[in-house]
Amino acid sequence: MSNPVKHRGVVFESGDSFLIVPSLSCAQAEELGPVLDQDQAVKPPAADASASEWAAFRASVRARRQSWLKVITAAVRRNYPEKSPDQIASEIDEVDLRDAYMAAIGISAGAPSYAVLEAIVNSGRPADQILADLRTLVAKAQKRVRDPQELAPTELGPR
Repeated sequence: MSNPVKHRGVVFESGDSFLIVPSLSCAQAEELGPVLDQDQAVKPPAADASASEWAAFRASVRARRQSWLKVITAAVRRNYPEKSPDQIASEIDEVDLRDAYMAAIGISAGAPSYAVLEAIVNSGRPADQILADLRTLVAKAQKRVRDPQELAPTELGPR
């Protein structure tokens, strides 16, 4: 890749570039142990729940998002130490939040490895074909519903 990163990880498309989210180091996992230990599934209340139950649910969702972002930020900064927590939070959208968290804690089955990405980039093929392959791998790793090769260029956004 043109700007290799130090640690292998799961690739996420971020605007007009790619963000590689590695897993936490063992030291980071130990340091973030209390945050990781508090991670609990959040279930919505019944449809007929009171306003206070819904408010508690929304607060739980926000708290979980913040704890996940702490973990993701620690992992991302292994490859991009110059990125601030706010920058990282703005680059990871709600759709990718769970997958980025899973990558940070080392659960990334089915994601393309850095070696696969490097082989694609160094294949000598035209840049547009390489970019199409990278987008396909990113979409598959993130379990996207649509195949990016079937999208119109306007749906992919500016490149």
